[in-house]
Amino acid sequence: MEDQKELFPEFKPDASKKKLPLAGLMPEKTITLVLTRDKLVLWLLGIIIVIATAFAFGSERGKRSGLPKAVAVKTVTIKQAVKTQPAAIQAKQRPYTILAATFKSKQYAQDAAAGLRAKGFPTVIIGINGLYEVYAGEFSDYKEASRGLAIVSKTHKGCQIRKR
Repeated sequence: MEDQKELFPEFKPDASKKKLPLAGLMPEKTITLVLTRDKLVLWLLGIIIVIATAFAFGSERGKRSGLPKAVAVKTVTIKQAVKTQPAAIQAKQRPYTILAATFKSKQYAQDAAAGLRAKGFPTVIIGINGLYEVYAGEFSDYKEASRGLAIVSKTHKGCQIRKR
C-alpha cells in the first residue's frame, strides 16, 4: 500500500514541511549484525577475561588496604608470667562477659567504658580491624551474666553475653 500512494496527487508529500539540515548528507542504511557461534564464543571469552582481570585487581587492592598494622610483641620473663597467671585462672573461673558496644572511634569506646565503670562494671576495650569492642563485667555463670546484661542493655542496645 505504501508504494502506490505516490501515484496519486492527494498523497504527495507536503513541501511546506522543513527538511532536516543533515538529512541529505547521511545515507539511510540499515545496520545488520550477524552473530555466529565463533563471534559469540570470542565475545564471551573477552567478557570473562575482563571480569577476571577486574577481580584480580580488586582483590589485590583489598589485600593492600586491609593489611594489619604492626603489632608490638612484648617479651615476658618467667617471673612476670607467674604474676599474670592469676588473671588467666580468674578468666577460667569467671568465663562470661558482656559485649556492650562496638565503635569505630576509640574515644567513643573509652567514653562508653567510663560510663560502665561508673556503674560498677570492670571494662575491657579490644581493638579489632579498626573497630573497638567494649566488654563489661566478669561473671561466673550465665544466669549472673544475664542479670548484668539487663543493667547494661538499658544504656547500650544490642548487648550480647560472650564466653571468653
